[in-house]
Amino acid sequence: MRAVVVVASVAALFLTVCPESAASGSWGAVAYDGQGNAGSSRNYPDPSSAKGAAEHSCGARCGAKPFRHCGAVAFTRQSNRGRHGYGVAAGRTGSEAREKARAACESASLKACYVKLSECNG
Repeated sequence: MRAVVVVASVAALFLTVCPESAASGSWGAVAYDGQGNAGSSRNYPDPSSAKGAAEHSCGARCGAKPFRHCGAVAFTRQSNRGRHGYGVAAGRTGSEAREKARAACESASLKACYVKLSECNG
């Protein structure tokens, strides 16, 4: 019985300290365009609503990627004729989404990238 209480207490503490890794029934999205603009949404009931809210926060020319847990967008630091390379990714945690977005950006652009925005439901 004592082991069950300890395990339950540790699990509750983990979910309180690390809410981005907690499973959620809601949707979020990260929005981006090639000019370095980004926006996000979280805790929407469906992917379509989450995408619409993220695109609205980003601007008229933005596209969006929905996520269940966390999402991120990364851009190149330098632009080519006003356009930035970018990468967008989803992950179970914020750190996973950020790393995947940065890696996708660097793979596609062959330049160093930075994470501009990340968001998690919770």
